[in-house]
Amino acid sequence: IDGLYDSNPRQNPHAVRFKQIDSITSEIEKVAGVAGSAIGTGGMRSKITAAKLALSLGVHVFIGALEQGEPIRNILFGEGKGTYFGHHQLNMLKVKKQWIAFHSEASGKIMIDQGAEYALTQKGKSLLPIGVLEINGHFLSGQVIEVISTDGCILGKGVSNYSSSQLGKVIGCSLEEAKRKLNIQREEVIHQNEWVTLQAKKDEGVFV
Repeated sequence: IDGLYDSNPRQNPHAVRFKQIDSITSEIEKVAGVAGSAIGTGGMRSKITAAKLALSLGVHVFIGALEQGEPIRNILFGEGKGTYFGHHQLNMLKVKKQWIAFHSEASGKIMIDQGAEYALTQKGKSLLPIGVLEINGHFLSGQVIEVISTDGCILGKGVSNYSSSQLGKVIGCSLEEAKRKLNIQREEVIHQNEWVTLQAKKDEGVFV
């Protein structure tokens, strides 16, 4: 396949190929799912997943075709027949955030409200108890948990400063109330330094 299209090029002769995609959003993933289903199970979808990982590590990606006899430098110089992924200011995830995002196993899951979602994924803020709506699973302080939105989308993963039992006692509470009920050193449920956004609903990017 010579890149990512806005619809299935085998079914739509007017499908348009993307030349440049700065970041892989949920909308781009949906397009890849439709395109991949016509090529084979996981075809374009698996390429987009690999591209997402590469971008998070600061590596630019090209998905396309190199015709016989065509010099590879055409691709390197931005003249390839396909889709380029990434912008000129890619940020590499720190080693710990790479581990959280791709190598850690989530020990539990929590649901947060829309205000907390916006603060966590768009404003670079930490997650506080007042934004937590629901807890699923049993986890300890220091373990990685998944955070989901009210519509069930996985927003990201982070290291919890609370155990599930502790968090259950202060769910929806302000920091002052949490301090009165629990004696813990870290007030945030998940500190921004130990959080990785896996899906953002804006176009700022996949990782923040």
